[in-house]
Amino acid sequence: MASTQFDFSGFGTLGLATTDSKQFGYRNDMSLNDGVDYHKADFSQVSNIGVQLHYKVTDDLDVVGQIIYRKQDENDLDGATQLAFAKYRVTPKFDIRLGRTAIDVFHFSDVRDIGIAYPWVVLPNEVYGLIPNRHLDGADVIYRSRINKVAFSSKLFWGETKSDFSSSTFDPIDFSPLTGIKLELAQQHWLVSARYTKTKAQNTSAGLGQFITALPSFSQSIPNIGALAKQIDFTNKDIIYKSIYGQYNWDHFELSGEWVHIDSGALPLKEIDNAFVNLSYQNKNHTFYVSYSLVESDGYKFAETLVEPELVQQVVFRIEEVVNTFRHNQSTTSLGWRWDVTETTALKVQWQNVNIDPRGGGLQKVDGFRILATKERFNNLFASVSFTF
Repeated sequence: MASTQFDFSGFGTLGLATTDSKQFGYRNDMSLNDGVDYHKADFSQVSNIGVQLHYKVTDDLDVVGQIIYRKQDENDLDGATQLAFAKYRVTPKFDIRLGRTAIDVFHFSDVRDIGIAYPWVVLPNEVYGLIPNRHLDGADVIYRSRINKVAFSSKLFWGETKSDFSSSTFDPIDFSPLTGIKLELAQQHWLVSARYTKTKAQNTSAGLGQFITALPSFSQSIPNIGALAKQIDFTNKDIIYKSIYGQYNWDHFELSGEWVHIDSGALPLKEIDNAFVNLSYQNKNHTFYVSYSLVESDGYKFAETLVEPELVQQVVFRIEEVVNTFRHNQSTTSLGWRWDVTETTALKVQWQNVNIDPRGGGLQKVDGFRILATKERFNNLFASVSFTF
C-alpha cells in the first residue's frame, strides 16, 4: 500500500444452502430470525457483497472503511459499516487504531463475511454462529516483535458493541464496556493465538424484557419466579469469552482448530464450550477438507416448585425455550472442496452431517405447543462462488 494513496477493493459470495431436516432447519448465525426450511434452496444465508476503501494520509496514518450488505434486520449505513477506523503507526512495531474495527473474539472474526479468506463455504457454525457480533467501536493497541525466528504480536482492545439476536425487527443488545487481549506466536509452519474478552450487557432485548416483566405475575403458581426472572435477564450481566486457536502446516496439509468457552451471569449463557478441528489437503488449485465442530452445554430443564402446574405449563415451556436459546448440544462433520479458479475467484462445495442431542433443552414447536425436541441427524449442503475485485 506504500506506493499508492488510495485503494478501492471489493469482495462477495453467492452461496446456496439447503437442508433435509424437518425439525431444525439451518441458520448461519443467531442474528437471523429465520433459516433454511426442509428441502428449500436459500441464497440469503451465505451470500453477501462488500467494498473496502483504504486511504494513506501519510506514511504513518491510514484510514480504512468497509461496507457489507448481507441478510440482516438493519440495512442502514451504520448496520452495513463493518470497518471505519484510522490507524497510526507510532513505531514500526507499534500501531494504534481508533474507530470501528472487527471484534477480535475468535480467530476468523476479522474475515467471517469474506468467503475467499477461508476454505469452507460456511465457518464452523457451532463456534461462530452463536456470537453474531461483528464490530467494535473503540480503540486497540497492537504490538509486533520477533523472538529469534518466532513472530510475536499482541493486541489490547476496548470499546462497545451491539448485536441483534433472532428477532423479526431490529432489537439489539448493547455491550459496554468491552475489553480484551490477544496474544499470538507464529513461525513458518505454525501459529498459536489466545484471546480473552470481557464485556457487560447493558440491556435485555425488548421482546425478552417484556417476557421477564410478565413472569412475576405468576408468583402464586411459581413461588420462586422473581429470582428466576433476574437470572434470565441479561441487563448488567458480565459475559466472558476465552478462545485458543492453533494451526500447523506441512507438505500439502494444514491442521487447524479452535476452542472457545463462553460464560456469563445470565442463565441462557452459562458454561458453553465450542470447538472445531479441520484438516485440509491442497493439490495445486484444489483444496479438500474434513472438519468436526461441536458445541456443548447443560440443557436447562425447569425444576422450580409449582402450585397447580397445569395452569402454568405453557409458561414453563416458554421459560425452557428462552433459557435454551444458546444452550445447544450439537456436533457437525463436514466434507468440502475448494477450487481456486483464478487468483480472485473460488468455487466451493460443502456437505455437513449434523447430530443434535437436546439433553433437556432444544425446544421445538409442534401444533402450537412447544415440546422437547428429540435427537436428530440430518444433512446440510452448501455451494458458493467467492470473489474479490
